[in-house]
Amino acid sequence: ENTDAILVDAVKTAVKTYKSIPAFKMPEPLTVELTFYRTDMCETALKNAGDDVVRTDARTLARTVERITKYEDLKF
Repeated sequence: ENTDAILVDAVKTAVKTYKSIPAFKMPEPLTVELTFYRTDMCETALKNAGDDVVRTDARTLARTVERITKYEDLKF
């Protein structure tokens, strides 16, 4: 069987059965980390971040999200 036919069959199966697969639920609370390329980028982001953001190393910020209700809950 050629690759195209295999892919077509896989997509057909996925479309037919997607409702039987349970949605993935993130465990809460969730710690979100953001690692920057340079330390000055991290420092700038930290100045603009909320009080719940902590610096865990020279280039990384972290915050704990109690409940995820929208995309903005994961942003810094």
